[in-house]
Amino acid sequence: MKRVAGLIFLILMSCHPVNQAQARVNRAVKELTELLVGVQTKEDLGARGKQFQKGYEKLAAGLVELKWALEQHPEGRRHRNIALERAYNTALERVYAIEGAKELLQKFAQEGLYLIDVKEKGAASQKELRIKLRKPHFSQSDD
Repeated sequence: MKRVAGLIFLILMSCHPVNQAQARVNRAVKELTELLVGVQTKEDLGARGKQFQKGYEKLAAGLVELKWALEQHPEGRRHRNIALERAYNTALERVYAIEGAKELLQKFAQEGLYLIDVKEKGAASQKELRIKLRKPHFSQSDD
């Protein structure tokens, strides 16, 4: 009986909007970490530019969703994955050590930062936020 109650509790917790948003953030960080690990040169980074741009957009969307969920459900708790964050930071520091890579990576993250900025400026609802987020993507040819 305790196992069934525990299983039901876990299922209910995994359906909570805060947990779903946190899972989306964790997936995006994991994908970005895997991309970073594969970068050995500035050319590698440039070749994966679209993947990084999409990864940072996913991360930003997840962070916006997480913030929204926490605002709507203050009883929800954010459970950070410290090991995943450390792996990302380690990979990021290694790539930043490559000459010119930091600026290029920051360029790829611009769209994601735009998404977060839109949320911070205040969409009244998720529907309004989705409408505001319809903006053309930055092109990679702005070098």
